[in-house]
Order: sequence, then structure tokens, then C-alpha cells
Amino acid sequence: MSKMAICERCGREFKLASLTRKVCPDCKPYAPRTKSVKPPVKGERIRMCLECQEDKNLDEFRRGQKHYQVCRSCYQAAQRKDKLNRWLSLIDLLGGSCSVCGYDKSEKALKVKLPNGVALRYNALFKNGPRGPHAPVDGNLICLNCLAEERDHEDPTG
Repeated sequence: MSKMAICERCGREFKLASLTRKVCPDCKPYAPRTKSVKPPVKGERIRMCLECQEDKNLDEFRRGQKHYQVCRSCYQAAQRKDKLNRWLSLIDLLGGSCSVCGYDKSEKALKVKLPNGVALRYNALFKNGPRGPHAPVDGNLICLNCLAEERDHEDPTG
């Protein structure tokens, strides 16, 4: 006996082939691999952005060889928001305040000090490099004032 499910769009009952399907095959016959990629229609010059609901030139939707349903400015805003959310979650993971003085008023004034002595800031942690965007960071938070004082005490010429 096969399991049955109710379609979220039309409300009809259908046979459940996979556990993740929520819509019947009549409403959504297949799920394409690239959900956001939509090729331009021949002769199309203007497209409406799904995010901001504005009509924009087709070039605003192009990144590389593909045309997307979200314009470039909305895409970049989403990237910035995602990067900030990752930074805030990293700050929460490491305690949320400076490990020396307890400063916690601005997240932009904090750096992550690694065990080898290198202090990484917001942009350096999320570059596509060996540390990667989701790499675990084992370090302490330090504010810019404490970092400057620490470097002044280490510098013999200062």
C-alpha cells in the first residue's frame, strides 16, 4: 500500500512517491535542478525582478552566461545580508564581546584573534580561501582598541 498526501496547491489527494514532495504532479510535474535560472524569451528586453517587483533591463539579470529571476542589486543585497548574518552568528559563537575588556557595543569594532596571533576582520574571514565561509574558527574576539594597545606593547620601536 502506497502512502497518500494532500497537495498544498489544489488540495487533491495523490500518491506520495518521495517523502519530500508536497505538491501533486499535476500542479508541479517536475522540479528543475536550477530553480532560479530562467532563460530569456526571444526578443525580451525587460524583465520584472521577483524580489523588488520592478521592471528592469535584461542585462541587470545576467551573471556570467545565465539570466536569473532576481536583479543584480537584489542579489548583491542578499549576499551582504547573508555575510552579515554569518558574522553575527560567529560573534555569538565566540562570546559576543571582547575577551580583554568586554566591549560589545559594535560588531564592526571586533576582530577574531586566532591562536597564532593573527587578527582577522569581517572581510578576511569570509573570502573564498583556506578558511572558507563556513570554516570553524578557534579564536577569541578582541576589540580594535585592545588590539592596538597589545600591538603597541609588543612593538619595540613604538
